[in-house]
Amino acid sequence: QQLNLSHLTTCTKLVVNKYHCTPKDTLPPRLRQLSLHACPMAQPLLPLAELQGLTLMWFTPGDQLELVAAELTQLEHVELRMLWMDHVLSAGAAEAATKAWCQLPVKALHISEELQLTPACLQHIGQLQGLTQLDIVFSKSTDVYHIARPLSVALGQLQGLCSLTMTVLASPVDHEVMVQRLPDIEALLQSLSSLPNLVDLGWMYIAVAPTIPLYVSALNNLKRLHWCGPPTPAFSVNTGDGETCLVFMRDSSLAGLGNAVLG
Repeated sequence: QQLNLSHLTTCTKLVVNKYHCTPKDTLPPRLRQLSLHACPMAQPLLPLAELQGLTLMWFTPGDQLELVAAELTQLEHVELRMLWMDHVLSAGAAEAATKAWCQLPVKALHISEELQLTPACLQHIGQLQGLTQLDIVFSKSTDVYHIARPLSVALGQLQGLCSLTMTVLASPVDHEVMVQRLPDIEALLQSLSSLPNLVDLGWMYIAVAPTIPLYVSALNNLKRLHWCGPPTPAFSVNTGDGETCLVFMRDSSLAGLGNAVLG
């Protein structure tokens, strides 16, 4: 089945769900906002000379995204939601894709567990200076401790980041291994303190030490915190005057926090 919408000359916004675009599909020529479920080939996008905002829900190969970046130079906002893929990508494909992301004005990025993040991938993500929202799901095959250092460097470069959610699906490692690699995890969490615009933080199921959450107290603009992981005595929740405040050891606090969920 071929999608032919070239006759919709007054259409400026389009959302296409549950359809994989093919090279022969044609879209409304004057689109300014477009959301596609899947577009593995760049051809349907290239004629859209007025397109300003693009959302892709499925993985698009790096070479195709490079074509989009070269042709659609007027793009202002790109959201990539790598949440639905039917297979695990190779490291080479993941690195090629993340490299192409750097050529686009990516504002929001959602990465599923099928995209295996290598240190090279994280280096590319750190170059997305316009990024404001980042969601990452680490698969069971990902050694989070191994990439903790390059991930901390990448996060430290994303100074415009407002929302960050990280989910680790892997089972907790042996306590001895965790202790050995704890400095890398500390560096990762400490990198959060360098994100002045962060207002929304989700941190799901990662082994932490009792002192690590203290780094979060440097986030003065944080409004929402969802922390789900092994129990730690480092913090408690106090509620008063309609506000939920996270209270840390050493009397550190986040007075502006509006919503906290601790699992």
